Amino acid sequence: MSTAVSIISNINSFIANTPELTSIPDDQQTALLKAYEAVRIIHATIICNDNIPLREQNIILHRAIEWKLNGGTLSGSRKDQSSAGYLIENYCRCTPGVIPMWSQRGEFVITLKGIQVIVKYTPSFFASTDQVKIHGHFEFIAVKKDEPFISETGYKSHFDNIYPGKCVDEAAVIIFSSYLKEKKTHVSNKLSQDSPIPKWAKPYIVPDSHEFVEAILPRHQAFQVKKWANEAAKKLTDYRNAEIIKHQREIIKVGSRCRIIETRFPKELGNIVIISKTSETCVFAYDDKPVRYRINARGRKVVASDPKCVQSLYGYDQLQLLQ
Repeated sequence: MSTAVSIISNINSFIANTPELTSIPDDQQTALLKAYEAVRIIHATIICNDNIPLREQNIILHRAIEWKLNGGTLSGSRKDQSSAGYLIENYCRCTPGVIPMWSQRGEFVITLKGIQVIVKYTPSFFASTDQVKIHGHFEFIAVKKDEPFISETGYKSHFDNIYPGKCVDEAAVIIFSSYLKEKKTHVSNKLSQDSPIPKWAKPYIVPDSHEFVEAILPRHQAFQVKKWANEAAKKLTDYRNAEIIKHQREIIKVGSRCRIIETRFPKELGNIVIISKTSETCVFAYDDKPVRYRINARGRKVVASDPKCVQSLYGYDQLQLLQ
């Protein structure tokens, strides 16, 4: 038996006997919701840097959900985009542009010393008799070829452990900064042109009409420059927010299924809703739950609860479209 097959057999055996399996519902949609709940708990324990047993329990639960949705094995769970592994990953992924949790996939932009970089982050979960932990895969992509970077190709792949007590973007800055100290170069004109900027990233990228400046000035001149910088930052922030809302309006339509990613009520965070009405600035939506029925005194089947009858108002920035 090869080493790879032996490892997979060991993991399958471990998952098959884990008590977390008993808490996983048979319904796929409910199981995915439980996976997202596990993602949130894992991230919280990493940020707070405590309760490692709870973190490990939810990492095992996350893997057990993948195991169950894949038919009782992890073999082939990432064969294609319709497989259980990718199904869970895509369901739990973060909105592009927003900093992801440690336990969810995401894409965002960081800025370091005037250098803007697109970062793609993908977590990997390990659960076996030998270890229970989470690793991160960071991909750094250059935005412009005429700026300093850490690779002549405009791309750098990096695997690392988690950084307890820090967010994903903070870890990305630390990693990129260390590479920048070791090998500061420029993207080769022969190897690459300016990377095509994804549509989601454009609001986060400083436009060509603006430029990062680092200078030492007399105090009276520095005061004026800081004032200009604050004014420019406000304009760019307003532009970014407007573009994000514009993009959300383009993709969120009546009937779309969305996840709540921002709310004043913690219990609603992560809930799935269905859009019933849209406007320029907000949407109406109701919970993605089945209609419940009951038998009345006459023995007739009547509606006991219909989610469509209770609708809430959300801003576009509070929702994440589910594929």
